[in-house]
Amino acid sequence: MFVAHESFEDPMMSALAGDGEHCFRAMHLSIRAPWFIVTCLVSGDDVEMLRSVCCSWDVDLRELLRVDGGRRPVSVQQMTPSHEGDGRWEARQIERVWTVEQSVGHSVLVFQDFEGNEFTNTLDQKAEEPKGERTLLFGALPAMPRGRRTSSRPEPRTKLPLFDGEADPFAAVSAAQLAAQLRITVEEVRHRAAAGELFAVGPAVSGEQRFPSYQSLPALAGDKLGQLLAVLAQSDGHPQLFFAGECPELGLLSPVEVLLGAAIKQRGFEPVAASIIAADPEARFEYVLDAARAYVAATSGW
Repeated sequence: MFVAHESFEDPMMSALAGDGEHCFRAMHLSIRAPWFIVTCLVSGDDVEMLRSVCCSWDVDLRELLRVDGGRRPVSVQQMTPSHEGDGRWEARQIERVWTVEQSVGHSVLVFQDFEGNEFTNTLDQKAEEPKGERTLLFGALPAMPRGRRTSSRPEPRTKLPLFDGEADPFAAVSAAQLAAQLRITVEEVRHRAAAGELFAVGPAVSGEQRFPSYQSLPALAGDKLGQLLAVLAQSDGHPQLFFAGECPELGLLSPVEVLLGAAIKQRGFEPVAASIIAADPEARFEYVLDAARAYVAATSGW
């Protein structure tokens, strides 16, 4: 079981996450018991993304290992406290998980790691394995040899044009500043925000809401920002999490960078990022719109 320590909550990210949601920089484990990291492949609209979830109870693990529509589990790790009393945690890569029937309406989970060792979800490593009829719940793909593993982030070899504007597109500005950028009145900014056509970020400063400056980009003029926000409204998260985050569908560019036609800074991009950034503004907007649909498919319901 996990317990988030209140002093580790991130107020800014919690404000971005949406109503009823909280983000934490760290959390305490309430007890030193085994827990799991389950990674699932989430598919939708011809795109795929990996999502990882931590859990400790068998009932949650069973649910995560169930193939459900566009979600399929691809890897499971068990984090186990060391028995040496030195405070360490050991990671075990799980190859198979079975349910074993024990009595009517009751079953337990049996695990097998890639070395062939079988065990149950218990701190007692000498516990006798349960006997009964087994049903395979999860089977992992063979582990990749260490020599063939690659970093999840590509080397910074894909060079992209850098943004050379003076104003920071990610800056949080006042309603008056955004109104000046959009060439509308402050009242119109507030009206659009109330209608969901613009959005604020973070807590109000001296009673004034702050708005991401990139909402005034020419690439979002007309109804383009409205199209994106209509798609993102189907997700549980705040729009800022999409616009400012690196998207796998965009070659690890952020949507704002794609709309700008330039990267904020050089870093590890996928090769496809070069062709995306070189496209015309209309095509770049379509790339971002497709990425928004993929983001919604991957985050809704989690």
